[in-house]
Order: sequence, then structure tokens, then C-alpha cells
Amino acid sequence: MALVRFTGVIEDGCPPQLRSSAAPLDPRVTLQITQQSSLTVEVVILTASGTPVDLTGAVVTLTVRKSPSDTYALRKTGVHQPAKGVVQFAFVPNDVLPNRVPFGWYVWILTVKNADGSIDVPIPLSPALVSATAAYP
Repeated sequence: MALVRFTGVIEDGCPPQLRSSAAPLDPRVTLQITQQSSLTVEVVILTASGTPVDLTGAVVTLTVRKSPSDTYALRKTGVHQPAKGVVQFAFVPNDVLPNRVPFGWYVWILTVKNADGSIDVPIPLSPALVSATAAYP
């Protein structure tokens, strides 16, 4: 099973001179998923000052769409370690079948629905590539 790691950022009003080097200025990253393969996506969610975000009571969702306005092609709810700001999404081979999610370019976004109902976007719309398996051209 492949593992990829990303860092998401929730802006907290931190002045630029105090921004942590661990918190990227632009958290957009390309997600690559291979059809009919297993993949774990691990995201560390930090504030701009570098503090792990407490995810207690939050629902963290990774959504993949063909375009920003389309309905989702894939959606996963993460399993997280609340106090550490770490969330994991496990994709299994049946999640990305060629007839349900054809190979090609998509977009993905990571959202956090907090316990109070507010929504944060630690990874904004970013490119996603769904690759065909070797057995499926």
C-alpha cells in the first residue's frame, strides 16, 4: 500500500514574520491515485503559526471531482488523531474502478467541518490525476 503525506494549513491570522516554515504558503498539491490500487493519504493540518489543529469533534473530508462544479467522483471521510492534527484517508482497489472513475485529470479539496458547524479548507482546490493500472490501458 502506497502512502503519501501532505500538509494542510488553516490560516489563523498569524503575521507573515511569525509564520512557521512547516506551514506552506500555498498548500495546493497534486494528488495521484492509480486505479484499482491501495493508497493511504495522510495530511497534517497546521495553523499558519505551525501548531497542529485540534480536530476533536471535526469531520475531515477529501473530495475528488472531475471539475470544481461537478458532483464528486470520490469522497472519503478521514480517520484522525484529534489532538495531533493528523488525518488519514484509505483508498482500496474497489474505490477507484475504471468504470466509476476513468483515468484523467480531476480536482480535489480537503475540508474540515468543525464541531461548531464552521468549515475550514486546509487544502484548497488542487489537481488530482487518476492513472490507469497496467492491466487496464
